[in-house]
Amino acid sequence: MKITNKTGNDFSIFESVVTDAYSILNYRANLAEIIISTEKNYGDIIAEIDENESYTNTADYTGFGKTIFDRSTKLNTVIIREEIIHSLIKKPISSLDEIKFKNQNIQFSHYLVLHELGHCIDNVDRNIHLLSVYPNSFFKVRKILNFYFLNATCEYNAEKLPKHYLSDEYIQLEITNLETSYEIMMKDFNQYKILYKNDLRNLAFSILNSFALFFIQYSRYLSLTNGTAFSNEYLDFSQKYFAVSPKNRNFDREFSNSYLSEILFRDILINLERYGFRIVELEGETDALYY
Repeated sequence: MKITNKTGNDFSIFESVVTDAYSILNYRANLAEIIISTEKNYGDIIAEIDENESYTNTADYTGFGKTIFDRSTKLNTVIIREEIIHSLIKKPISSLDEIKFKNQNIQFSHYLVLHELGHCIDNVDRNIHLLSVYPNSFFKVRKILNFYFLNATCEYNAEKLPKHYLSDEYIQLEITNLETSYEIMMKDFNQYKILYKNDLRNLAFSILNSFALFFIQYSRYLSLTNGTAFSNEYLDFSQKYFAVSPKNRNFDREFSNSYLSEILFRDILINLERYGFRIVELEGETDALYY
């Protein structure tokens, strides 16, 4: 595994952090390379490796790490923005067990690296192949769900690794972040109603896209809190916002099986009616949106 620095800054100490603290994970992750990027060249580096890969870059969410899997070689490449590396090398660690004793900013930086390594391990274990972007000339609920539940499954599995090394206080912070994600979704809903009031196709895509992105956040936090002291608090969140109670579900099993993941996804999707929308699958090329 090599480290490539494309920032112009000296991050040589980061190599020792990876070699010492993360060495136990590297062989499981089939990690070929870690590339350190700037904010400016982050997207260009991703495109150079795979022009079909996308990354998070919206008004509300910004990506700081990306994992790209080569199915032909079974090797992973991880791109990390330099802001994360700056934080890691301020107070280097020699063991992953030290992470939970660091402040929240340092924990976040390690969390992001561990999350990407979680993707690496999941890619190797399941030989991941995500679908390309979903929109075409027709609005089809199943096509969009097929795209998003695979992403949700990957995010769920990626969170299984970092949760073992984070403090309870940090996990509590992540639960608070989910509340913020929910508020962003509701803000989007209200904006889309105005922006696309005369364009039902774009309204339908935008509403389902926004809800699906929130569900991906939900699946991450569900995995992060599963089996921890915050499990019940998280389940209370599910009941409050989705009117579902997953207390009797085996989420590790459901998120490892795409069919069961789709059932869970659709179960929650039904609750869009609570927010004034009803999206219905119809026979033919195009589905329907009511609001």
